[in-house]
Amino acid sequence: MFFGDPTTLGVKEDALACVQIAIAMQKRVGELAEVWRNNGIEVPLRCRIGVHTGYCTVGNFGSDDRMDYTMVGGTVNLASRLEHEAAPGGVLVSFETYAHVKDDVRCEERGHVGQGYRAAGCDLCGDGPEA
Repeated sequence: MFFGDPTTLGVKEDALACVQIAIAMQKRVGELAEVWRNNGIEVPLRCRIGVHTGYCTVGNFGSDDRMDYTMVGGTVNLASRLEHEAAPGGVLVSFETYAHVKDDVRCEERGHVGQGYRAAGCDLCGDGPEA
């Protein structure tokens, strides 16, 4: 999922919208996990979400046989790496995203993760700035 194309609310607003939807998605998956457990699914789905703010190439890619509207570039790769580093059920954002959302979403700086990129974990409460 991405924000800012074809229209944007602005970098800060797009970053905030993305993090808020990521938190909402994790909360909903947590709610569904309880339903799934009650229906006999012992190990329910748990998602990891990585969010990065930056520029990427967006559009239709592929051939006449298979065409997808998608995005590519370093920004996408870093979001994917953050997703990999996030805890199951967690949201991990890049420092660039953290800089835009820290006054509106409770996040905890995690320092350098993975291959040396700075990140912050967002509290799934999603309320207010960090304490």
